[in-house]
Amino acid sequence: MESKKNPKADLEKGRVLFFLIGLLISLLIVFILLNYDFSEPEKEEVNIEITGLEIQQCK
Repeated sequence: MESKKNPKADLEKGRVLFFLIGLLISLLIVFILLNYDFSEPEKEEVNIEITGLEIQQCK
């Protein structure tokens, strides 16, 4: 009996390659997440000086 499977559709040849690509992607994600800074940025104080305004009182 003949095999009806197409030899071009065989994924066993690239099994190791697919595994290494997946391992590389997962290690890159872990590396990026370990180096990412999750802390909140420090808020800077803003000092606004208003000069040149004169306040007049009404009598």
